[in-house]
Amino acid sequence: MNEIAPNDFNYSLLDAKTKEFLEESANIIYGIQSKSAYEIGKQLAKAQEKLAQNRYGCFEEWFRSLGFKKTKAYEYINHYNFIRSQSEQLNIEKFEELPKKLQAQVAKPSANPEVNQAVFNRDIKTHKEYKELERRLKLKDQALEAVKGELERVKQTKTTEKIIEKEVIPQDYKATQDLNKQLLGKNKDLADELDSVKRSLRLKEASYEMLEKETSEALALKESIEHLRADKEKLENSVTNIFNLSKLVTKFEDFFDEEMAPLRFKTLIQGIGKDAQIEKLRDILTLTENWLDEMNKIIPENGRTIIEGEIINE
Repeated sequence: MNEIAPNDFNYSLLDAKTKEFLEESANIIYGIQSKSAYEIGKQLAKAQEKLAQNRYGCFEEWFRSLGFKKTKAYEYINHYNFIRSQSEQLNIEKFEELPKKLQAQVAKPSANPEVNQAVFNRDIKTHKEYKELERRLKLKDQALEAVKGELERVKQTKTTEKIIEKEVIPQDYKATQDLNKQLLGKNKDLADELDSVKRSLRLKEASYEMLEKETSEALALKESIEHLRADKEKLENSVTNIFNLSKLVTKFEDFFDEEMAPLRFKTLIQGIGKDAQIEKLRDILTLTENWLDEMNKIIPENGRTIIEGEIINE
């Protein structure tokens, strides 16, 4: 079953009206596609339930006969079940706006609720960002579990010490001496083990801090990428403007070389004759002079930059 595979498209090359039209059309297409995924998932889920009730084990064989691969069939079912489970309409609307690959991750029954919430908060926008945050949270949970395990071992060690302290000492003096030696040996072993646990705990805490630091660096990198994307868009706009200006200059040169060239000949000017026609010619010259004056005012000179209509000397 074929679906639309969204790719990045540079809308900045279009005029505002065309850009708005295409974006609106894209949203309509995504809406139709999302509704279609929901309806397909609904029918697959119903068929799966019906076959299970009647103890038929041919669900996969059935959907494959329709042209669905196993992964895609269960993505549709997850899509349907996820939307049906949502109580907030806003989450459904945000889910339907996501790229299809990211939708598949969010809709998985095993999806991390914390990562999904980051998607709904619009902190995560791509499948790659989703998998990266999922990986980091998993490492963080593993580090926390390791720390808890070490703390539990320390707790058990202290409990063992208390049990030893409460052992009944025999009244016989030699037996008491022997027991004291045994207790001293046990205490030394426990103290050594406790030191080992403390060292391990410090290592786990350091690993946890490194994970936190990596997460901060990842966020900083993300912000840097956003700045680079903005710079890229500015450069693309500059290239487009320079190209358009070049075409305009060519037209301007052609106009003067071809259309206005006859006016430079003296015989043509003298042949005009009438005052009204001479006045029209002077109007053309005045219009041209005014246009040149305006252009000279707005074109920046060396060492000056135009910022929102003001010329700033550097």
